[in-house]
This record gives sequence, C-alpha cells and structure tokens, in this order.
Amino acid sequence: MALTTIITGRVPITTDRPFKAAELVFTLSDWDKAGADIFPPAAVRSVLLTADGTIPVGFALWRNSAGARSTTYLVTARWTEDDRQRQAIPREVLLGKIYLTGPGPVALADLLAIPAPVPTVPDALAQALGAAASAGVDAGRAEEARSGVEVIRDEVVDLAQFPLAKGYMTRAAAVSAADDLGLYGAMQTTGYAVAGDGGGASYLRHGSITPGGITTGGGFWRLLTEQGIVPAQVGAKGDGVANDSAAFATLEALVSGQVINLMGRTHVVTAIPAGNKYINGFFSVGGLTRSTLVLGELDDAPAAVWRFGGQIAQLARALGDPFRQYLKISQLGDSITHGQSLPENAPTEPRDGTGSDPRNYYNTASWANELKRWIGQQYANGAAPVLSNWPASPSGESIATFSRTDGVFPAGPKFTVTITGGSFTQQTLYNAAYPYGAQHRFTDGSGGTSSGKYAFKMTGKEFTFFFDALASGCLDYTVWVNGVQLGGVYSTTLGEDGNTARTRRHHALPAYTVDAEIEIRTVNNAGAGATQSLYVYAIEFRRQIVISNQGINGTSFMTYRNNMLTSGGHGDGLAVDAEDGFIFIQLGTNDRGKRPDLSYTLSEARGHAQALIDTVKTLSPTAKLIMMCANRPTLDGPPDFKCTMGDIRQMLLETAQDNTLDLIDNFAPFVRADAGKFLADGLHPNRPGHGLMARNIINAIRGM
Repeated sequence: MALTTIITGRVPITTDRPFKAAELVFTLSDWDKAGADIFPPAAVRSVLLTADGTIPVGFALWRNSAGARSTTYLVTARWTEDDRQRQAIPREVLLGKIYLTGPGPVALADLLAIPAPVPTVPDALAQALGAAASAGVDAGRAEEARSGVEVIRDEVVDLAQFPLAKGYMTRAAAVSAADDLGLYGAMQTTGYAVAGDGGGASYLRHGSITPGGITTGGGFWRLLTEQGIVPAQVGAKGDGVANDSAAFATLEALVSGQVINLMGRTHVVTAIPAGNKYINGFFSVGGLTRSTLVLGELDDAPAAVWRFGGQIAQLARALGDPFRQYLKISQLGDSITHGQSLPENAPTEPRDGTGSDPRNYYNTASWANELKRWIGQQYANGAAPVLSNWPASPSGESIATFSRTDGVFPAGPKFTVTITGGSFTQQTLYNAAYPYGAQHRFTDGSGGTSSGKYAFKMTGKEFTFFFDALASGCLDYTVWVNGVQLGGVYSTTLGEDGNTARTRRHHALPAYTVDAEIEIRTVNNAGAGATQSLYVYAIEFRRQIVISNQGINGTSFMTYRNNMLTSGGHGDGLAVDAEDGFIFIQLGTNDRGKRPDLSYTLSEARGHAQALIDTVKTLSPTAKLIMMCANRPTLDGPPDFKCTMGDIRQMLLETAQDNTLDLIDNFAPFVRADAGKFLADGLHPNRPGHGLMARNIINAIRGM
C-alpha cells in the first residue's frame, strides 16, 4: 500500500553570486518490497524552491506502509549561479538521507537530523534499481536494470547471479562473518567501527581488491562511492586525536576532484590531503588546527574589497618579484589581528597596550598567521619560516621570515646589457648542464679600451653574482649602487679571492634601498692577456619576506598611534620603519567603545584614523598602506557601544577613499553568513571566523 508524506521547511541557498533555478532532488535510495512484490515508483522527484528557499506547500513524497524494507531518499540541493563573466555555473550539494514513516507534515531539517536505518530485508534487485536511477539511466535502460544489471559510471556489474544482499552492523562484522557470501551481490553496514558512527556504507561484489573495499571468504567487495563518500566510511575518526592519514590516503585513492563534507569534524593528519575539495571541517597537522574555509573551501569566493589605490595589486606583484630581494610586511591591528580568542594562543597578560605586550604564537589559526602561511606556501616554495619575536615583548612568535633563492639570467626587459667601444663582444650559450640553462659571455679584445656592463634595479639589501672562474684570461669587475662604487675591483680568476670553478660572490648594499640602480662593470686585467672573458650564469637574490604581527590587544586608532608609532614606542620600539614595504591597518573595533580613553565621537575617530595614516607614511615613506575593516560582531551598538561596527566600516571606507588606499572589507563575509557561528565571544573570531577573514584577504590578493 503506497502512501505519501508531506515535507515542509526552508533550504536557503547561501551564495555570494546571483542564482536561479534552486530545487531539491529526492532520489529513492532503498527500494521496498512486500513478499514477492517490488515497489518501484518514480525513482527521482524534484521540487522547485521559492525565492527564499521554502519548499512549496503540499509537496509530498511516496512512502510504503506495508513493505519489509524502509522508504529512504537521498536529498540533493541544486541551483545555477553566475560566475564573474556572468556564465551560468551549476552547483550541487548532497544534504543527506531521509527516512519516511508517517503522513506528516514534517520538516526536512528534522528528517535529515535522524539517521536513516538500514533496510531490514535488502535485496540485490532493489539495489540494482536504485543504482541505475542514481546514475541517471534513461527509460530505455530501465529494463536492463530490472534484469539484474547495475550500471555505475562505465563499469557494469552483473548481479543476476547474486539474488540477495546482506546487512551487517560494522565493517569488521562483515569481514569476519561466517555467512556464505557467495550467494550475495551486495552488502551494507550501519557503521565502520561501531554501528551509527557515520561510517555505514554499501559495498558491491567486485573482481579484485579495491581501496576502501572489503575482502571476505566470499570474495571482494568495493565501496560504493557514486552517491558520495564521507571520511568515516574509510575509517577516519575525526575526533581531533586519532591520526586519520591512512584513511584519507584511501579516500583519495578512491575519488579525486570531488567535494567532500567533513561533517564539522577535526581530522588529525600528517599532511593536508589535496586531491579533493574538503568543506565544513578542520585538519590538524603538528598541533595546528586549520579550518577548511582557508584551506580551499572558499577558493572561488569573490573577495569583499574596495580597490581605490592599487596597493593590493602592487603587493601581489612584489610577492612574486625576484628583484624584490627584501620585502617586509607589517600587520597593525588590535586583538583580532593578535588572534587573542584562539585557545592555542599565547597569554595576553600582563599588558599595557605598548610594544612590550605579549604577542601571538605562530602555531595558531589567526587570520594574520594564515596569511603568513599562505604567502610562505605560494612565494617561498612552502619553506618553514624562521620565527622570532618583537624584542621588547616577553613572549610570542610575532615575526615570520620566509626565505628562498631566485636566480635570474642577465637578459630580458629587467636587464640592460651594454658594450662601450670596439673589439668587445657578447654571446649567449645554452646548455642544460648550466645551472640556469644558459651562460652569458663578455669577451674583451680591446686591451682595456672597451668594456661591458650589466644594469638592473632591485629593492633590498643584497645580491649574489654567479660566474664561472677561469684559470686564465679573466676580466675583473666592479659593482656600483646608484652611481657609487661598492667595494674595490673583484677578480674572476680561479683561485683568486676564493674563487672556485663556479663562484657565487655575495654583495651587500650599504643599507636597505628601494629601486637601487645596480651596475656590474667589466674591468680589464692588465696581466691576464690580450683577450679576456667573463662567463656569467645569473644574478641571484636570496629573497626574504618578513611578516610582523603588530596586533596589540585593546587598542584603538588613537592609542595605537600614541603607544606604537610615537614617543619611541615608550621605549619598546616603533611598530613600523623605513624598511616596511607594505602595511596592513586593521583597527576601529575598539573605537566603538566607551572606555575613558575612548571618550570621543565617531567623527573624531575619523580624525584619529587619519592621524595614524599620516604618522605611518612619515615613518615608512615608501611603504604601501592597505586598510582593513574587521569582522561584524554580534555584540554591537548602543547602549554598550557608542556606535556600531557598521558605522566604523563606513568611516573606514571614506578614509580609504580619501587617501586613495585599498580597503579589504572583512565585515562583509560575516554579513553573508550567520555571524554568531564564526565568533568566539560575540566579538572575536573563532577558528572558522579567522579562516573566513584570511580567505577574504587571500582572495583579494589573488584578484578574485
């Protein structure tokens, strides 16, 4: 006897882009039977949602009241949204499985919250029909499915010789069962280690051992993944304690390029898996727990950013520019930049709002640290940073220095190679055995009346001249910085000045210099013969990217300027200096407050923000400033605060535009989401909240 259940509720589509055609798709997952009768109603039902995601009134699903099995459906949300070129992109999210028992009405959310039971009398024919339906088999192939052939992707499994399926509580129970499994074509479990642990799965008979599969006395069984997979089905515990590396290795051997829901769990792994897109959870490596929000879940999310001055694009270029040998980035901010609310962070007391306050630990998931890690991964070949702390601070690891060496062959638009006079030639030889694939040669036959020169610009403190030292007939050279000779005359003869066959000679500039004009000029060696040469492989830059977290708890625009940027920093040093290349400014949250030291109006706060910007520009005249608005809090507005964070956001927007500075708007992502889920205490971001901020900043740099 077939009955129906009325389904109610809302499924809001959370996306930052325009979307349309939102629908729910219900795929009958486990077919029912009563005696010898099979109940095969329409395999798939779909319903269009209203504009706010509501299921239309009266929508009902079929259920069977007389069968020996249960009526269960897989529920999928589908919609299309526009990308940045306004092209329609299909989206699909598997919500879970529901089990129908009564007429309803019943909310979809309540059904999804109840684990669907395993059918009491599974059968191979029902499994074949369900798999065929989920694979989208058309009506012309339905008869093929009914005859006992399961169609899954391009693989065909003949189930006709296996008329029944078998159910077990756990995977171990299936492996150790004494049943004659030669009679069966499919099996199901209700858990992996224990029933109900989320690792229940379906397995189909297979011809060989497969990742995640089961081997029993009755043969081999492969894990059914066509309807989705969760880590628990391959043994991942997700308890934040057990190491799940082996389970994820199995999962990634099974599927790749898929969206995998971690179901809010924390998985300890040796290295973060990269073969799939993981969402809604955490990975913990070496004691550092990181949200999937920053690990790739939001890679395609458009950044909330106001590009008034181009500083973010300049940062993106500087990060990848080998001629930017030294790049210092300072992060000025308050407790949100510090990462104060994260449980793994350093103690915050005692403090007085100056540079002698405790600083953050690097092994935390604050937005500042996540940005550091991303920069190290992308621009320093993933090298581990050298950690240090602000000298006046008693604890913390606020400064991370990433290093890598880039070699640049002396050619192309960033080099000027010139010859002055006659009887002086140049040539380039290409050979895979050369360190950089080529070698540039100057040859002087003029007896010293002619010369050659390499010229380039760089920003930093040092470079390395990489050349081939010869036993005889070698040109010498000199180095010039902005028209001033650096040191004396340098030999390129083998054995002189410590030269080896391939010599890397380090040259230190007198000081950090922006756009230094470097010239390497050949000098004829009076005793080296009539023909002299210089063989050059590259100019090498031992690049350093130094990122300093200058977040101070409880500070405002006014107090930060007074304590960290003037009066010698109260003896603790100034937060920025002339070597800063880029400076993030994330302040304003505390300017809402009513503390005695914050007794000023919103318009006066605008003045304090301007004063801080002017002071930073004086201390760091060549630095590029990037403004940032902090997250949206839920503790906000009168009577506890004199204004809202929205008011501060507007003030920051006007300040950034008036100063032609880019503004990264970290307020916006918290408006799009349920802000409370991303906050630790109504104000400070929790781990997912910091991940949300970090990904917004990263995507702004990526140009999203």
